Amino acid sequence: MTGRLLNDYYTVTRDLGSGGFSTVRLGTNKSTGAEVAVKTIQKARGSDNALIRNEITMMTYMIQHKAVMKTNHVINMVDVFDEPRAVHVVLEMCEGGELFDRIIAKGQYSEQCAATAIQQICCGLRGLHTVKILHRDMKPENLLYKTKEEDSPLLIVDFGLSTIQGTPDAMDGLFGSLDYIAPEALTRKAHCEATDMWAVGVIM
Repeated sequence: MTGRLLNDYYTVTRDLGSGGFSTVRLGTNKSTGAEVAVKTIQKARGSDNALIRNEITMMTYMIQHKAVMKTNHVINMVDVFDEPRAVHVVLEMCEGGELFDRIIAKGQYSEQCAATAIQQICCGLRGLHTVKILHRDMKPENLLYKTKEEDSPLLIVDFGLSTIQGTPDAMDGLFGSLDYIAPEALTRKAHCEATDMWAVGVIM
């Protein structure tokens, strides 16, 4: 990870989006031509750096336990480049946009479409919870469709606030987005699988 430069391996072009502490751009592998999403955070942003490092820790852990997780509904990390001024996380490409955007575009989901989406979200969470990962920021903005097709798989993304149960927590404070936070999180009690499931209920 350290010592290698992103531009030696990937051609990075247009912006795909930005979040509270990162920018996501389109990347192309110079050897294979495969398209990826490159999530970048500048190290100068101080405390935000803890979020990206926590995300790298979580996704590295997921790679090590992928066989146990048994789910296709969690985004894959392809590579990490830790450069002097920035950290770049290379992720599989998702072109279908956020669940949030599809909800807005549709206006309303049919019962069948809603059931399919929730089933896929729960499948992803089951994989995470099997290996003791709590997401802690489940919301439509953190759920991406793999493609633009109507029946595209839905993937859980953004693990900056996640934690592994039974290990020291790398993050302090109140976690998640206010509209989706479970009661125990608001009262600073210990998070558990039910904390994520509460957010799924709000999404539904």
